[in-house]
Amino acid sequence: MSKPDPISIFTYFHTHSEVYLQYLENNKNEKIPQDLQRPHLLILLVVDREFGSNQKQIADKLFITKQSVGVSIAYLIKKKYLIKTKDPVDSRAYLIQLSDKAWKLIETIKNLFKEQNEVLKNKIGNKNYKRLIQIIKDNSEN
Repeated sequence: MSKPDPISIFTYFHTHSEVYLQYLENNKNEKIPQDLQRPHLLILLVVDREFGSNQKQIADKLFITKQSVGVSIAYLIKKKYLIKTKDPVDSRAYLIQLSDKAWKLIETIKNLFKEQNEVLKNKIGNKNYKRLIQIIKDNSEN
């Protein structure tokens, strides 16, 4: 099998991510709180589940400035989705961790993503879906 064109793979992932985020926005009335916007959801999804993340790590993962992340983090702390704790390694720094409220929301988001994956699988067929998953795995290893 020939190696897929990385540009079209990138385009696919970008488009697919946008579809997921749009799907989340469309389902806000039922399952996603109205007060959360796309940047808030992205931050919740990139915070390290086990140890927490600092503001720079979150900014680097999302390719945005620390200042932009800081505003959203403050909002998410105020809404009780995130918890700010002292970094055990660096006493001058803070870690951002998910609250129980955020964990429940992430489970809801995962379920919505699973539903969306089933829609995709039904649209492109099982064979094409398996090929797509294999391409994703191959490219994530490189």
